[in-house]
Amino acid sequence: MALLAALADPARVESLVLFEPVLFSLLTAEDPAQAAALEIAAVRDDTVAAVHAGALEASGARFVDYCDGRGAGHACPRHAARRSPPRCGT
Repeated sequence: MALLAALADPARVESLVLFEPVLFSLLTAEDPAQAAALEIAAVRDDTVAAVHAGALEASGARFVDYCDGRGAGHACPRHAARRSPPRCGT
C-alpha cells in the first residue's frame, strides 16, 4: 500500500523502507528437527514470552539479536528499534 501511495505522488515521499518478511515456517515445514528450525522456534518462544510479560523492548531486542548478532538489539537506539527493521544496530 505504501509503495502504491509513493508511486501515485512521488513528490510527497522523501524515502520509503520496504521489508519483506522471512518465511521461517518453511524451515519447520521442511524438517522441524533441523537446527535452523529449532533455533527460530526458540527465538519465537522467547519473543512471545517477553511480549506476554509486557517486555516489548526485550522481545524486539531478542529478534534483532537473532538477525544481527548478540547485543545488536540493545545497541539500537530506542526510537530506531521501534520503527526500523533489523540492521538498525549496524
